[in-house]
Amino acid sequence: MHLSTPQLLEIVAAFPDSTLVFTEDGYCIAHLGDQETHEFSSSRLLTGRFVSDVFSEEKAKWFLQQIRNSIFEQRLRVSEYAISPDDIRLPNCESAKLERDHWFEARILPLNSFIDGQRAVVWAARNINERYKLEQQLRRLSETDELTGAFNRRRFFESLANHYQTFHRHFLDCSLIMLDIDNFKRINDQYGHPCGDRVLKQVYQQICTQLREVDICARMGGEEFSILLPNTKTSEALRSAERIRIAIEEYTFTTLNHQVDVTVSLGVSSIEVTDSNCDSVLQRADDALYHAKKTGRNQAVQFLEEFSI
Repeated sequence: MHLSTPQLLEIVAAFPDSTLVFTEDGYCIAHLGDQETHEFSSSRLLTGRFVSDVFSEEKAKWFLQQIRNSIFEQRLRVSEYAISPDDIRLPNCESAKLERDHWFEARILPLNSFIDGQRAVVWAARNINERYKLEQQLRRLSETDELTGAFNRRRFFESLANHYQTFHRHFLDCSLIMLDIDNFKRINDQYGHPCGDRVLKQVYQQICTQLREVDICARMGGEEFSILLPNTKTSEALRSAERIRIAIEEYTFTTLNHQVDVTVSLGVSSIEVTDSNCDSVLQRADDALYHAKKTGRNQAVQFLEEFSI
């Protein structure tokens, strides 16, 4: 028994995933499948149009690059991509369904035959929204401190290593703040560990009020936090540290019917040309923090060479 061409087309059209055919210039000749009609469908938007008619300039360029790379390499390419509301140029009812990012996995395979004199590819797009959400959740769990919601040591050291390499390639400034809650043992002993846990959470929240989106704050363990400040000189980092210190000192910490006075000490350093590894900048920030604790606490101190003598 053999399937006829119409039967094969009917089977392919029943697939929940989209199968599109693009020519080299980004024109979508047709699509099959995509039976999830309740969902946003980029396939229905694209059919009979160029990618540049449907998508923003940046997104259209990305589609064209994927198509042409597959044709040039003559092999299967697999890519993950998102389509956001800002990517869509067409003001029609289909694009109006897109209220958030939709994630897809594309499997792009070049065709051996020409279509209307052009080389072409088959683009099989699978909606991976649920998988992407799960991956993001797992990633957050793997890099987040469970108690405070801050990043954990692992994520911090990954970020520091990346910025260390960027500094030595492009000489982009990067600074580091080490922060320690003053007399935290006394808070735990006097009010109990549940109270101490709430203080840790609120300290992290106050730190975040003084940071930019690009900054990385991680709980390093116990009552110590580290803050990575990309594109920031030492003098600017010291001002940031002082703002954090004041925000925490002035904040009213209320935990389990207790009002707790909380202050912090901070040490500041920056990546330098002479650093041979990430440990150097960490050690300088730690030395500055130790000096802040030793000389009275509740202060932000910039590293000086005399601290390590």
